[in-house]
Amino acid sequence: MSYGDQVQSAGVHRTITIQAILIAVTAALFLAFGDSRHALGALFGGLIAITIAALLGWRLKRAANFSAGEQKERGGMQLAVGAIERFLVVGVGFAVGIAVLKLPPIAMIAAFAVAQISFLMRVPTRIESKPQQPKNRGVAP
Repeated sequence: MSYGDQVQSAGVHRTITIQAILIAVTAALFLAFGDSRHALGALFGGLIAITIAALLGWRLKRAANFSAGEQKERGGMQLAVGAIERFLVVGVGFAVGIAVLKLPPIAMIAAFAVAQISFLMRVPTRIESKPQQPKNRGVAP
């Protein structure tokens, strides 16, 4: 795995971790000041946010594989398909949560919005890697 792949993977994991923490806090607040249905709604809305963050990370990784050479169009297509996927997941997720599971919409939307804030809270990711040994085989430069 290249350094760029490691940084991207660590960034996605960090974003999802921050989202999970924010969702847990939001659900706890809904539980403290509301009822368990609102807390479940918050957890469900947060799950939608985590799902689209994971989809974004996966599509970015696939697009990066196509970015070199003449396959740049395929990388761009991966990002476009990923955007459509995320819109569908959000729409279907909220429809299922509200219409099928009868969860409170305000709790779902609030947790979803709070989880999206995690994209603004990301700090730069640095991966410590082993220093590369020179490949000059003992010959002085």
